[in-house]
Amino acid sequence: MAKIPLRVYVKEVEQIIDQKQTEEAIAHCRHILHTYPKHLDTYRLLGKVYLESQRFGNAADIFQRVLSATPDDFISHVGMSIIREDENDLDTAIWHMERAFEAQPYNTAIQSELRRLFGRRDGMEPPKVHLTRGALARMYVKGNLYQQAIAELRAAIAENPQRYDLRVLLAQMYAQSDDPAKAIETCAGIVTKLPYCLAANRILAQLLSKTERAKEAEIYHKRLQELDPYEAYLGPNTPSADQVPAQAVMIEQLIWDGGPAAGAPSQPEWATSIGITLDDSNLLGEGVPDWMSEAESELPSLSSGIGGDTASDDNLIPEWMKEAGWAPSTGEFDENQSAFSFEDEEELPAEASEALAGDIPDWLQQIAPPGAIEQPDEIDDSAFEFPTAAASNEDIPDWLKEPNQVDTIDDSDLPDWLTPAAPIAAGVAAVAAFTSDSEEPETDEEIPDWLQELKGEAPSQAEEEILPDWLQEMSTDSAPEDEEIPDWLQKAVEEETPESITEPADEPGWLGEIIADEA
Repeated sequence: MAKIPLRVYVKEVEQIIDQKQTEEAIAHCRHILHTYPKHLDTYRLLGKVYLESQRFGNAADIFQRVLSATPDDFISHVGMSIIREDENDLDTAIWHMERAFEAQPYNTAIQSELRRLFGRRDGMEPPKVHLTRGALARMYVKGNLYQQAIAELRAAIAENPQRYDLRVLLAQMYAQSDDPAKAIETCAGIVTKLPYCLAANRILAQLLSKTERAKEAEIYHKRLQELDPYEAYLGPNTPSADQVPAQAVMIEQLIWDGGPAAGAPSQPEWATSIGITLDDSNLLGEGVPDWMSEAESELPSLSSGIGGDTASDDNLIPEWMKEAGWAPSTGEFDENQSAFSFEDEEELPAEASEALAGDIPDWLQQIAPPGAIEQPDEIDDSAFEFPTAAASNEDIPDWLKEPNQVDTIDDSDLPDWLTPAAPIAAGVAAVAAFTSDSEEPETDEEIPDWLQELKGEAPSQAEEEILPDWLQEMSTDSAPEDEEIPDWLQKAVEEETPESITEPADEPGWLGEIIADEA
Protein backbone atom coordinates (compact mmCIF):
# COMPACT_ATOMS: atom_id res chain seq x y z
CA MET A 1 0.00 0.00 0.00
CA ALA A 2 1.13 3.53 -0.77
CA LYS A 3 1.61 5.87 2.16
CA ILE A 4 -0.19 9.15 2.46
CA PRO A 5 -0.10 11.92 5.08
CA LEU A 6 -2.74 11.38 7.75
CA ARG A 7 -4.09 14.91 7.37
CA VAL A 8 -4.47 14.50 3.63
CA TYR A 9 -6.06 11.10 4.08
CA VAL A 10 -8.71 12.55 6.40
CA LYS A 11 -9.58 15.22 3.85
CA GLU A 12 -9.97 12.59 1.13
CA VAL A 13 -12.33 10.58 3.34
CA GLU A 14 -14.40 13.71 3.93
CA GLN A 15 -14.70 14.19 0.16
CA ILE A 16 -15.84 10.58 -0.20
CA ILE A 17 -18.57 11.23 2.38
CA ASP A 18 -19.71 14.29 0.43
CA GLN A 19 -20.01 12.08 -2.66
CA LYS A 20 -22.45 9.81 -0.73
CA GLN A 21 -20.10 6.83 -0.95
CA THR A 22 -20.83 5.78 2.58
CA GLU A 23 -19.52 2.21 2.53
CA GLU A 24 -16.17 3.27 1.11
CA ALA A 25 -15.91 6.08 3.68
CA ILE A 26 -16.63 3.64 6.52
CA ALA A 27 -13.94 1.29 5.25
CA HIS A 28 -11.34 4.08 5.18
CA CYS A 29 -12.29 5.26 8.67
CA ARG A 30 -11.93 1.76 10.04
CA HIS A 31 -8.56 1.48 8.38
CA ILE A 32 -7.33 4.69 10.01
CA LEU A 33 -8.66 3.68 13.44
CA HIS A 34 -6.90 0.35 13.15
CA THR A 35 -3.61 2.28 13.12
CA TYR A 36 -4.56 5.19 15.40
CA PRO A 37 -7.37 3.87 17.63
CA LYS A 38 -8.05 7.23 19.31
CA HIS A 39 -7.70 9.58 16.38
CA LEU A 40 -10.35 12.20 17.11
CA ASP A 41 -10.87 13.55 13.56
CA THR A 42 -11.51 10.06 12.24
CA TYR A 43 -14.12 9.43 14.93
CA ARG A 44 -15.88 12.63 13.90
CA LEU A 45 -15.96 11.54 10.25
CA LEU A 46 -17.18 8.06 11.14
CA GLY A 47 -20.06 9.49 13.15
CA LYS A 48 -20.96 11.76 10.27
CA VAL A 49 -21.07 8.95 7.72
CA TYR A 50 -23.13 6.77 10.04
CA LEU A 51 -25.57 9.64 10.49
CA GLU A 52 -25.96 10.21 6.75
CA SER A 53 -26.53 6.50 6.20
CA GLN A 54 -29.20 6.61 8.97
CA ARG A 55 -27.38 4.15 11.18
CA PHE A 56 -28.42 6.13 14.21
CA GLY A 57 -27.34 3.58 16.80
CA ASN A 58 -23.74 3.50 15.59
CA ALA A 59 -23.72 7.27 15.03
CA ALA A 60 -24.87 8.00 18.58
CA ASP A 61 -22.19 5.71 19.98
CA ILE A 62 -19.45 7.51 18.03
CA PHE A 63 -20.71 11.02 18.75
CA GLN A 64 -20.78 10.38 22.49
CA ARG A 65 -17.15 9.36 22.38
CA VAL A 66 -16.27 12.51 20.45
CA LEU A 67 -18.08 14.61 23.05
CA SER A 68 -16.08 12.97 25.82
CA ALA A 69 -12.93 14.37 24.17
CA THR A 70 -14.37 17.70 23.01
CA PRO A 71 -17.51 18.49 25.03
CA ASP A 72 -18.35 21.48 22.82
CA ASP A 73 -17.98 19.73 19.44
CA PHE A 74 -20.42 21.36 17.04
CA ILE A 75 -20.93 18.45 14.61
CA SER A 76 -21.47 15.92 17.39
CA HIS A 77 -24.13 18.03 19.10
CA VAL A 78 -25.98 18.57 15.82
CA GLY A 79 -25.80 14.85 15.04
CA MET A 80 -27.03 13.87 18.51
CA SER A 81 -29.94 16.31 18.18
CA ILE A 82 -31.00 14.68 14.92
CA ILE A 83 -30.76 11.21 16.45
CA ARG A 84 -32.74 12.11 19.58
CA GLU A 85 -35.44 13.77 17.50
CA ASP A 86 -35.77 10.59 15.47
CA GLU A 87 -36.24 8.74 18.76
CA ASN A 88 -38.95 11.31 19.68
CA ASP A 89 -36.86 12.51 22.63
CA LEU A 90 -37.46 16.20 22.00
CA ASP A 91 -36.07 17.46 25.30
CA THR A 92 -32.67 15.87 24.68
CA ALA A 93 -32.76 16.95 21.03
CA ILE A 94 -33.31 20.56 22.11
CA TRP A 95 -30.54 20.28 24.71
CA HIS A 96 -27.96 19.21 22.08
CA MET A 97 -29.16 21.83 19.58
CA GLU A 98 -28.77 24.51 22.27
CA ARG A 99 -25.15 23.41 22.79
CA ALA A 100 -24.59 23.74 19.02
CA PHE A 101 -26.22 27.19 19.17
CA GLU A 102 -23.82 28.20 21.96
CA ALA A 103 -20.87 27.15 19.81
CA GLN A 104 -22.16 29.17 16.82
CA PRO A 105 -24.76 31.68 18.07
CA TYR A 106 -24.82 33.57 14.75
CA ASN A 107 -25.60 30.49 12.64
CA THR A 108 -29.04 31.18 11.15
CA ALA A 109 -29.59 27.53 10.22
CA ILE A 110 -29.07 26.44 13.83
CA GLN A 111 -31.40 29.19 15.05
CA SER A 112 -34.22 28.13 12.70
CA GLU A 113 -33.70 24.47 13.59
CA LEU A 114 -33.85 25.27 17.30
CA ARG A 115 -37.08 27.25 16.83
CA ARG A 116 -38.55 24.34 14.89
CA LEU A 117 -37.75 21.93 17.73
CA PHE A 118 -39.32 24.29 20.27
CA GLY A 119 -42.42 24.54 18.09
CA ARG A 120 -42.72 20.80 17.75
CA ARG A 121 -42.46 20.31 21.51
CA ASP A 122 -44.48 23.31 22.73
CA GLY A 123 -46.93 23.67 19.85
CA MET A 124 -45.72 27.16 18.88
CA GLU A 125 -42.38 28.37 17.59
CA PRO A 126 -40.79 31.25 19.53
CA PRO A 127 -40.19 34.42 17.51
CA LYS A 128 -36.49 34.40 18.41
CA VAL A 129 -33.95 32.25 20.22
CA HIS A 130 -32.77 33.76 23.48
CA LEU A 131 -29.10 33.69 24.37
CA THR A 132 -28.11 31.21 27.05
CA ARG A 133 -25.38 31.82 29.61
CA GLY A 134 -23.01 29.67 27.58
CA ALA A 135 -23.68 31.62 24.38
CA LEU A 136 -23.25 34.93 26.21
CA ALA A 137 -19.98 33.76 27.74
CA ARG A 138 -18.60 32.77 24.34
CA MET A 139 -19.53 36.20 22.99
CA TYR A 140 -17.55 37.76 25.83
CA VAL A 141 -14.62 35.53 24.92
CA LYS A 142 -14.70 36.68 21.31
CA GLY A 143 -14.70 40.27 22.51
CA ASN A 144 -11.70 39.58 24.82
CA LEU A 145 -13.84 40.38 27.86
CA TYR A 146 -12.35 37.61 29.96
CA GLN A 147 -13.50 38.77 33.38
CA GLN A 148 -17.11 39.10 32.22
CA ALA A 149 -16.85 35.66 30.60
CA ILE A 150 -15.46 34.14 33.81
CA ALA A 151 -18.30 35.61 35.88
CA GLU A 152 -20.92 34.30 33.45
CA LEU A 153 -19.31 30.85 33.26
CA ARG A 154 -19.11 30.48 37.02
CA ALA A 155 -22.80 31.36 37.33
CA ALA A 156 -23.74 28.84 34.64
CA ILE A 157 -21.64 26.07 36.22
CA ALA A 158 -23.22 26.77 39.60
CA GLU A 159 -26.62 26.12 38.01
CA ASN A 160 -25.48 22.94 36.22
CA PRO A 161 -22.22 21.41 37.49
CA GLN A 162 -22.30 18.72 34.76
CA ARG A 163 -21.60 21.26 32.01
CA TYR A 164 -18.04 20.13 31.25
CA ASP A 165 -17.99 22.17 28.07
CA LEU A 166 -18.30 25.32 30.20
CA ARG A 167 -15.67 24.02 32.62
CA VAL A 168 -13.24 23.63 29.73
CA LEU A 169 -13.98 27.17 28.56
CA LEU A 170 -13.51 28.47 32.11
CA ALA A 171 -10.10 26.78 32.35
CA GLN A 172 -9.08 28.42 29.08
CA MET A 173 -10.16 31.82 30.41
CA TYR A 174 -8.10 31.32 33.57
CA ALA A 175 -5.08 30.37 31.46
CA GLN A 176 -5.43 33.45 29.26
CA SER A 177 -6.02 35.68 32.29
CA ASP A 178 -2.63 34.69 33.78
CA ASP A 179 -4.18 32.66 36.55
CA PRO A 180 -2.44 29.26 36.10
CA ALA A 181 -3.34 27.97 39.56
CA LYS A 182 -7.06 28.15 38.93
CA ALA A 183 -6.59 26.84 35.39
CA ILE A 184 -4.71 23.77 36.64
CA GLU A 185 -7.25 23.18 39.38
CA THR A 186 -10.15 23.37 36.94
CA CYS A 187 -8.51 21.04 34.41
CA ALA A 188 -7.61 18.53 37.12
CA GLY A 189 -11.28 18.29 38.01
CA ILE A 190 -12.19 17.75 34.35
CA VAL A 191 -9.73 14.93 33.65
CA THR A 192 -10.94 12.98 36.67
CA LYS A 193 -14.22 12.55 34.79
CA LEU A 194 -13.05 12.88 31.18
CA PRO A 195 -9.45 11.56 31.09
CA TYR A 196 -9.04 12.18 27.36
CA CYS A 197 -10.50 15.68 27.22
CA LEU A 198 -8.41 17.36 24.56
CA ALA A 199 -8.42 20.95 25.84
CA ALA A 200 -7.92 20.00 29.51
CA ASN A 201 -4.94 17.74 28.73
CA ARG A 202 -3.42 20.44 26.54
CA ILE A 203 -3.65 23.09 29.28
CA LEU A 204 -2.20 20.74 31.89
CA ALA A 205 0.64 19.72 29.59
CA GLN A 206 1.54 23.34 28.89
CA LEU A 207 1.26 24.71 32.43
CA LEU A 208 2.74 21.79 34.37
CA SER A 209 5.82 21.66 32.12
CA LYS A 210 6.78 25.10 33.48
CA THR A 211 6.54 24.02 37.09
CA GLU A 212 8.14 21.45 39.37
CA ARG A 213 5.54 18.92 38.23
CA ALA A 214 7.08 18.54 34.76
CA LYS A 215 7.01 14.73 34.97
CA GLU A 216 3.24 14.79 35.33
CA ALA A 217 3.04 16.79 32.14
CA GLU A 218 4.41 13.80 30.19
CA ILE A 219 1.23 11.85 30.95
CA TYR A 220 -0.90 14.54 29.37
CA HIS A 221 1.43 14.86 26.40
CA LYS A 222 1.01 11.17 25.72
CA ARG A 223 -2.77 11.42 25.80
CA LEU A 224 -2.65 14.33 23.38
CA GLN A 225 -0.53 12.30 20.97
CA GLU A 226 -3.08 9.47 21.08
CA LEU A 227 -5.88 11.85 20.18
CA ASP A 228 -3.84 13.68 17.53
CA PRO A 229 -0.55 12.15 16.33
CA TYR A 230 0.67 15.57 15.18
CA GLU A 231 0.99 16.63 18.84
CA ALA A 232 4.21 14.60 19.03
CA TYR A 233 5.96 17.01 16.64
CA LEU A 234 5.40 20.25 18.50
CA GLY A 235 8.42 22.55 18.83
CA PRO A 236 9.46 26.17 19.08
CA ASN A 237 8.67 26.74 15.41
CA THR A 238 5.46 24.67 15.55
CA PRO A 239 3.71 25.51 18.83
CA SER A 240 0.39 23.99 17.69
CA ALA A 241 -0.55 20.80 15.87
CA ASP A 242 -2.03 22.73 12.94
CA GLN A 243 1.39 24.22 12.19
CA VAL A 244 3.08 20.84 12.00
CA PRO A 245 3.67 19.76 8.38
CA ALA A 246 1.24 17.16 7.06
CA GLN A 247 4.12 14.83 6.03
CA ALA A 248 5.11 14.43 9.68
CA VAL A 249 2.59 11.62 10.13
CA MET A 250 2.30 9.07 7.30
CA ILE A 251 -0.16 6.16 7.00
CA GLU A 252 -0.76 3.48 4.42
CA GLN A 253 -3.77 4.22 2.22
CA LEU A 254 -6.46 1.59 1.83
CA ILE A 255 -7.27 0.44 -1.70
CA TRP A 256 -10.99 -0.22 -1.41
CA ASP A 257 -12.35 -3.05 -3.56
CA GLY A 258 -15.97 -2.83 -2.48
CA GLY A 259 -15.58 -5.00 0.60
CA PRO A 260 -14.79 -4.36 4.27
CA ALA A 261 -11.47 -2.98 5.38
CA ALA A 262 -8.54 -5.34 5.00
CA GLY A 263 -7.77 -7.36 8.05
CA ALA A 264 -11.12 -6.59 9.70
CA PRO A 265 -12.12 -9.65 11.75
CA SER A 266 -15.65 -11.02 12.08
CA GLN A 267 -17.09 -9.12 15.06
CA PRO A 268 -19.90 -6.67 15.88
CA GLU A 269 -20.14 -3.66 13.61
CA TRP A 270 -19.84 -1.11 16.39
CA ALA A 271 -16.57 -2.63 17.58
CA THR A 272 -15.13 -2.75 14.08
CA SER A 273 -16.22 0.84 13.43
CA ILE A 274 -13.90 2.17 16.14
CA GLY A 275 -10.99 -0.16 15.41
CA ILE A 276 -11.48 -2.58 18.32
CA THR A 277 -11.09 -6.33 18.07
CA LEU A 278 -12.86 -7.98 20.96
CA ASP A 279 -10.59 -11.06 20.84
CA ASP A 280 -7.35 -9.10 20.60
CA SER A 281 -6.21 -8.00 24.04
CA ASN A 282 -2.97 -6.50 22.76
CA LEU A 283 -4.68 -3.72 20.80
CA LEU A 284 -6.29 -1.66 23.56
CA GLY A 285 -5.66 -3.64 26.70
CA GLU A 286 -9.06 -4.20 28.24
CA GLY A 287 -11.23 -3.89 25.12
CA VAL A 288 -13.13 -0.62 25.50
CA PRO A 289 -10.88 2.12 26.95
CA ASP A 290 -11.79 3.86 30.17
CA TRP A 291 -12.22 7.21 28.45
CA MET A 292 -15.00 5.70 26.30
CA SER A 293 -16.90 3.90 29.04
CA GLU A 294 -16.68 6.77 31.52
CA ALA A 295 -17.69 9.35 28.96
CA GLU A 296 -21.06 7.71 28.35
CA SER A 297 -21.99 7.86 32.02
CA GLU A 298 -20.71 11.38 32.69
CA LEU A 299 -22.04 13.40 29.77
CA PRO A 300 -24.87 15.70 30.98
CA SER A 301 -28.38 14.63 29.97
CA LEU A 302 -27.00 11.49 28.32
CA SER A 303 -26.49 9.09 31.21
CA SER A 304 -30.11 9.30 32.29
CA GLY A 305 -31.39 8.36 28.88
CA ILE A 306 -28.86 5.65 27.93
CA GLY A 307 -28.10 3.34 30.80
CA GLY A 308 -29.64 2.18 34.02
CA ASP A 309 -31.85 -0.70 35.06
CA THR A 310 -35.49 -0.30 34.21
CA ALA A 311 -38.29 -1.77 36.27
CA SER A 312 -40.45 -4.43 34.70
CA ASP A 313 -43.92 -3.60 33.48
CA ASP A 314 -45.43 -5.71 36.24
CA ASN A 315 -43.68 -3.68 38.94
CA LEU A 316 -44.80 -0.39 37.43
CA ILE A 317 -48.48 -1.20 38.13
CA PRO A 318 -49.59 -0.39 41.71
CA GLU A 319 -51.23 -3.02 43.84
CA TRP A 320 -54.61 -1.27 43.85
CA MET A 321 -54.65 -1.29 40.04
CA LYS A 322 -53.77 -4.97 39.97
CA GLU A 323 -56.70 -5.69 42.28
CA ALA A 324 -58.96 -3.77 39.90
CA GLY A 325 -57.94 -6.07 37.04
CA TRP A 326 -55.13 -4.11 35.36
CA ALA A 327 -52.28 -6.09 33.83
CA PRO A 328 -49.15 -5.31 31.77
CA SER A 329 -49.78 -4.67 28.10
CA THR A 330 -48.93 -7.48 25.71
CA GLY A 331 -48.75 -5.20 22.68
CA GLU A 332 -51.59 -7.03 20.93
CA PHE A 333 -55.05 -5.62 20.28
CA ASP A 334 -58.17 -7.64 19.65
CA GLU A 335 -60.72 -5.63 17.70
CA ASN A 336 -63.48 -8.16 18.37
CA GLN A 337 -63.24 -7.64 22.12
CA SER A 338 -64.73 -4.53 23.63
CA ALA A 339 -62.57 -2.42 25.87
CA PHE A 340 -65.45 -2.15 28.35
CA SER A 341 -66.99 -5.48 29.28
CA PHE A 342 -68.99 -6.46 32.33
CA GLU A 343 -69.24 -10.03 33.46
CA ASP A 344 -72.65 -9.56 35.11
CA GLU A 345 -74.18 -7.99 32.01
CA GLU A 346 -76.85 -10.21 30.41
CA GLU A 347 -76.95 -10.58 26.65
CA LEU A 348 -80.04 -9.14 25.01
CA PRO A 349 -82.02 -11.09 22.42
CA ALA A 350 -81.55 -10.27 18.79
CA GLU A 351 -84.93 -8.60 18.37
CA ALA A 352 -84.30 -6.40 21.40
CA SER A 353 -81.23 -4.86 19.78
CA GLU A 354 -83.29 -3.26 17.03
CA ALA A 355 -83.83 0.46 17.30
CA LEU A 356 -87.28 1.59 18.37
CA ALA A 357 -89.10 4.39 16.60
CA GLY A 358 -89.35 7.49 18.70
CA ASP A 359 -91.94 10.24 18.80
CA ILE A 360 -91.44 12.73 15.99
CA PRO A 361 -92.42 16.35 16.79
CA ASP A 362 -95.32 17.90 14.90
CA TRP A 363 -93.18 20.67 13.42
CA LEU A 364 -90.83 18.07 11.91
CA GLN A 365 -93.71 16.06 10.48
CA GLN A 366 -95.09 19.20 8.79
CA ILE A 367 -91.88 20.10 6.99
CA ALA A 368 -90.96 16.51 6.07
CA PRO A 369 -91.73 15.40 2.48
CA PRO A 370 -94.59 12.93 2.03
CA GLY A 371 -93.60 9.37 2.83
CA ALA A 372 -90.27 10.33 4.38
CA ILE A 373 -91.48 9.62 7.88
CA GLU A 374 -93.21 6.37 8.57
CA GLN A 375 -95.92 6.63 11.15
CA PRO A 376 -95.51 3.98 13.80
CA ASP A 377 -98.33 1.57 14.41
CA GLU A 378 -100.70 2.39 17.18
CA ILE A 379 -99.64 0.89 20.43
CA ASP A 380 -102.11 -1.41 22.07
CA ASP A 381 -102.32 -0.76 25.78
CA SER A 382 -103.21 -4.40 26.30
CA ALA A 383 -99.66 -5.32 25.27
CA PHE A 384 -98.33 -3.82 28.46
CA GLU A 385 -98.95 -5.50 31.75
CA PHE A 386 -99.66 -3.03 34.51
CA PRO A 387 -99.68 -4.11 38.14
CA THR A 388 -103.15 -4.84 39.49
CA ALA A 389 -104.44 -4.00 42.93
CA ALA A 390 -104.23 -7.53 44.19
CA ALA A 391 -103.38 -6.48 47.67
CA SER A 392 -106.08 -6.38 50.32
CA ASN A 393 -107.36 -3.20 51.86
CA GLU A 394 -105.39 -3.95 54.96
CA ASP A 395 -102.10 -3.71 53.01
CA ILE A 396 -103.00 -0.42 51.34
CA PRO A 397 -102.06 2.70 53.35
CA ASP A 398 -104.85 5.05 54.39
CA TRP A 399 -103.71 7.87 52.14
CA LEU A 400 -104.09 5.61 49.07
CA LYS A 401 -107.61 4.38 49.90
CA GLU A 402 -110.72 5.80 48.24
CA PRO A 403 -112.62 8.39 50.24
CA ASN A 404 -115.36 5.86 51.05
CA GLN A 405 -112.76 3.35 52.20
CA VAL A 406 -111.15 5.60 54.78
CA ASP A 407 -112.22 4.78 58.32
CA THR A 408 -114.25 7.39 60.10
CA ILE A 409 -112.58 9.35 62.83
CA ASP A 410 -114.26 10.25 66.12
CA ASP A 411 -114.37 14.01 66.63
CA SER A 412 -113.89 13.60 70.35
CA ASP A 413 -110.39 12.24 69.80
CA LEU A 414 -109.29 15.32 67.84
CA PRO A 415 -107.98 18.53 69.41
CA ASP A 416 -110.16 21.60 69.37
CA TRP A 417 -108.24 23.25 66.50
CA LEU A 418 -108.83 20.19 64.26
CA THR A 419 -112.59 19.85 64.87
CA PRO A 420 -114.99 20.65 61.98
CA ALA A 421 -116.06 23.84 63.80
CA ALA A 422 -112.48 25.16 63.96
CA PRO A 423 -112.35 26.50 60.37
CA ILE A 424 -115.73 28.21 60.84
CA ALA A 425 -114.65 29.82 64.07
CA ALA A 426 -111.42 30.98 62.48
CA GLY A 427 -113.41 32.63 59.68
CA VAL A 428 -115.70 34.35 62.14
CA ALA A 429 -112.73 35.65 64.07
CA ALA A 430 -111.20 37.00 60.89
CA VAL A 431 -114.40 38.88 60.00
CA ALA A 432 -114.69 40.23 63.52
CA ALA A 433 -111.18 41.64 63.28
CA PHE A 434 -112.27 43.96 60.44
CA THR A 435 -115.57 45.09 62.03
CA SER A 436 -116.09 47.69 64.67
CA ASP A 437 -115.29 47.03 68.29
CA SER A 438 -118.99 47.16 69.27
CA GLU A 439 -119.92 44.17 67.08
CA GLU A 440 -119.84 40.87 68.87
CA PRO A 441 -120.43 37.38 67.53
CA GLU A 442 -123.94 36.03 67.98
CA THR A 443 -122.89 33.15 70.19
CA ASP A 444 -119.77 32.36 72.08
CA GLU A 445 -120.29 28.66 71.75
CA GLU A 446 -118.97 28.57 68.17
CA ILE A 447 -115.70 30.27 69.11
CA PRO A 448 -113.01 27.93 70.45
CA ASP A 449 -111.80 28.39 73.99
CA TRP A 450 -108.26 29.31 72.90
CA LEU A 451 -109.65 32.11 70.72
CA GLN A 452 -111.85 33.43 73.51
CA GLU A 453 -108.88 33.53 75.85
CA LEU A 454 -106.89 35.52 73.33
CA LYS A 455 -109.82 37.88 72.88
CA GLY A 456 -110.16 38.40 76.61
CA GLU A 457 -106.49 39.15 76.97
CA ALA A 458 -106.48 41.71 74.15
CA PRO A 459 -106.89 45.38 75.23
CA SER A 460 -110.22 46.98 74.38
CA GLN A 461 -108.81 50.40 73.59
CA ALA A 462 -105.62 51.54 72.00
CA GLU A 463 -105.22 54.21 74.67
CA GLU A 464 -104.44 51.49 77.24
CA GLU A 465 -101.01 51.03 75.75
CA ILE A 466 -98.32 51.93 78.19
CA LEU A 467 -96.64 55.19 77.35
CA PRO A 468 -93.02 55.92 78.22
CA ASP A 469 -92.37 58.03 81.29
CA TRP A 470 -90.97 61.00 79.40
CA LEU A 471 -94.10 61.13 77.21
CA GLN A 472 -96.46 60.93 80.20
CA GLU A 473 -94.67 63.86 81.90
CA MET A 474 -95.10 65.96 78.77
CA SER A 475 -98.84 65.16 78.57
CA THR A 476 -99.47 66.04 82.24
CA ASP A 477 -97.69 69.37 82.13
CA SER A 478 -100.16 72.26 82.19
CA ALA A 479 -100.17 74.95 79.59
CA PRO A 480 -98.18 78.00 80.46
CA GLU A 481 -100.15 80.83 82.07
CA ASP A 482 -100.55 84.18 80.46
CA GLU A 483 -98.35 85.84 83.04
CA GLU A 484 -95.40 83.87 81.80
CA ILE A 485 -95.65 85.30 78.28
CA PRO A 486 -93.62 88.51 77.84
CA ASP A 487 -95.52 91.73 77.32
CA TRP A 488 -94.08 92.33 73.85
CA LEU A 489 -95.13 88.85 72.73
CA GLN A 490 -98.63 89.14 74.25
CA LYS A 491 -99.30 92.39 72.35
CA ALA A 492 -98.14 90.84 69.07
CA VAL A 493 -100.50 87.88 69.49
CA GLU A 494 -103.51 90.12 70.24
CA GLU A 495 -102.87 92.31 67.21
CA GLU A 496 -102.53 89.40 64.77
CA THR A 497 -105.57 87.44 66.03
CA PRO A 498 -108.72 88.40 64.00
CA GLU A 499 -111.86 88.93 65.99
CA SER A 500 -114.12 87.24 63.50
CA ILE A 501 -113.93 85.55 60.16
CA THR A 502 -116.06 87.16 57.48
CA GLU A 503 -116.71 86.21 53.91
CA PRO A 504 -114.93 88.18 51.26
CA ALA A 505 -116.83 91.26 50.13
CA ASP A 506 -115.89 91.16 46.52
CA GLU A 507 -116.53 87.71 45.07
CA PRO A 508 -116.00 87.05 41.35
CA GLY A 509 -119.13 86.30 39.37
CA TRP A 510 -117.85 83.10 37.81
CA LEU A 511 -117.08 81.69 41.21
CA GLY A 512 -120.55 82.37 42.43
CA GLU A 513 -122.13 80.62 39.48
CA ILE A 514 -120.03 77.50 40.14
CA ILE A 515 -121.06 77.46 43.79
CA ALA A 516 -124.75 77.87 42.84
CA ASP A 517 -124.58 75.02 40.35
CA GLU A 518 -123.01 72.75 42.89
CA ALA A 519 -125.66 73.62 45.46
